[in-house]
Amino acid sequence: MPAPAASMLPFRAASLLPLLAGAALWGLAAAAYLTLFTFALDTLIAASGNAPEGAEVPAADALLVTLALAQLAVLPLGVAVVAGATGLSWLERGLAFAGFGLFFGQVSNSCAHELIHRSGRGLRRLGVAVYVSLLFGHHASAHPLVHHRHVATPADPNSARAGEGFYRFAPRAWAGSFREGWRAESARQARARQRRLPSSCRGCWRWRAMRSCNCCCRITCSIMACRGGSRRGGQSRSAPPIAGMRRSPSRAG
Repeated sequence: MPAPAASMLPFRAASLLPLLAGAALWGLAAAAYLTLFTFALDTLIAASGNAPEGAEVPAADALLVTLALAQLAVLPLGVAVVAGATGLSWLERGLAFAGFGLFFGQVSNSCAHELIHRSGRGLRRLGVAVYVSLLFGHHASAHPLVHHRHVATPADPNSARAGEGFYRFAPRAWAGSFREGWRAESARQARARQRRLPSSCRGCWRWRAMRSCNCCCRITCSIMACRGGSRRGGQSRSAPPIAGMRRSPSRAG
């Protein structure tokens, strides 16, 4: 059941207006908006009650795409402003840093999180692009592949331990999610490469040794005469045995 269209107004105001203020170099306005006016909106929304159970936010994808594209466009401007390339004073640059930082941390991060959970490939890739622009790209793999699978267990670096404070949790979670996300993403890509291989190549010792992609496997199979592309058929006689695998029987002659 869709929620009333008016329920989208606070979300649009809270997310789009500070971005416009920052783009116009109103650093004080953007910082004040994100700290004061957004707090007032949260209070008003809480007082108005919750949406009906199962209600959907209308035009949510359109708002997410708008925010993501705007963030990617405004990020270079934010870097130029904070670096002093626009001629602003130190105070103005400090206010701009606070405004852009609050927006990227509170709005862009949440926007990217929603996008990587969308079913469409284009939306997911846009969410990954936003995370990469924030130098947090590994989270696009670590969150769905590690956190979702191991949440609230010791295997999840983003689940706090009992009695663990924030300053102990933060570095452990960041480093752990990078490490475990790298491993999970590498394993996922390896499985995807194996699924793309011809069935005759999946047990090939040369592919297992080289971790080759589909195209490379076909080329090496045709050159080295293993069973994926051999004109003679059968695996090469020179193939060394691998534990757990049988060699093809050699032909007489």
